[in-house]
Amino acid sequence: MEDKVNIENIYQKVCQHEELRQVIKANNTETNKKRKFDDVIDEILLDFVNSKLELYKKLSKLSQPKINADLKRQLYQAYLEQPSSHLDSA
Repeated sequence: MEDKVNIENIYQKVCQHEELRQVIKANNTETNKKRKFDDVIDEILLDFVNSKLELYKKLSKLSQPKINADLKRQLYQAYLEQPSSHLDSA
């Protein structure tokens, strides 16, 4: 499910990429349009990886032990507060 959400987010960014839109609408060859599309996807994927890496660094036990412990405590508490059917469905 997370992969599907991530792919949808990537697709949204592609759809909102103004420079790509201009290249696609312009009188460019199909090869150049596809090349630009591929470049935009690569750029978005790199940004995506970097943002996930930054989040990991911010929350990592090694770099931020207090933040990591607080996050785990809060998530655990929220998890336990879910309706009992959530826990029973596993």
